[in-house]
Amino acid sequence: MRRLDGNLTCLYSQKQFRYQRAHSAQKVAALFLSPDRALLLSIMFRSTLAFFLLCALCPAEVWPTYRHDNRRSGVSPSSLQLPLTEAWVHNGGPPQQAWTGPAKWDAYSSNEGLQSMRNFDPCYFTTAAHNLVYYGSSSDNALHCLDASTGEEQWQHFTNSSVRFPPTLVGEKAWFGSDDGYIYCADALTGKTLLKKQAAPSDRLIPSNGKLISPWPVRTGITIENGRAFFAASLLPWKTSYLWCIDAKTAEQAYLTEHQGVTLQGAILAGGDRLYIPQGRAAPITLNQNDGKKTGTIGQAGGTFCR
Repeated sequence: MRRLDGNLTCLYSQKQFRYQRAHSAQKVAALFLSPDRALLLSIMFRSTLAFFLLCALCPAEVWPTYRHDNRRSGVSPSSLQLPLTEAWVHNGGPPQQAWTGPAKWDAYSSNEGLQSMRNFDPCYFTTAAHNLVYYGSSSDNALHCLDASTGEEQWQHFTNSSVRFPPTLVGEKAWFGSDDGYIYCADALTGKTLLKKQAAPSDRLIPSNGKLISPWPVRTGITIENGRAFFAASLLPWKTSYLWCIDAKTAEQAYLTEHQGVTLQGAILAGGDRLYIPQGRAAPITLNQNDGKKTGTIGQAGGTFCR
């Protein structure tokens, strides 16, 4: 066992992630349980090694968005009956991170020898509902849906570039973004496309780390709060970034705001009337949910997550 980011993890020598089932009548999709019994199933690949942050999913509890809720708590009230045993194995292939390893040189801020602060996609994070498990793949550019009891693939939804965050599940809809500059809404049970909306100002693609991406990829995932969907299309601080808010039922635009000198990448945190968005080494920014205007920053330094 190893401890990683405050959670106990299992170390394997194959590129696989595994589910385990508790010795009870309940069907539990899991591999390992964090100390706070959070429902956090993540698939982590490092070269030829696989790391897993694993917990259990009880039938009465869902895990509808990245780290469970819009405050990214990573905590569930569900509990387990131990010990756990392996139920099935799924091979998802190694992820292809947006930013690999520490930065040797930051030309924009003229800094050298910096550690990575954009490590938001080292693994395939998951969401779960309807006895199904979902994950976005940076390897094959698809959203995947698996049966939580058997591990059998139910459907795949392909995009034109990497999907770096799991979908946000609202009812029978699965919302997700892609590095191709679009957001998608799929039927959570069948994978049928319900919405494809361009978040980037153009559909142009450029080469990046062996992939083709939009100059304005959607790397924030989709945050659904009070019936509205929030997401950003952003990459480089010297290019305009775009923050979107649309109605989660009708997909009608509530607002679109432009921001200069920022790079909005990492999951959006929502709390009160504010949005909090990480942006690499720069301090996370805060914005008003109602109009998308910037209200300030958090501290002086950046990082992958808003805490």
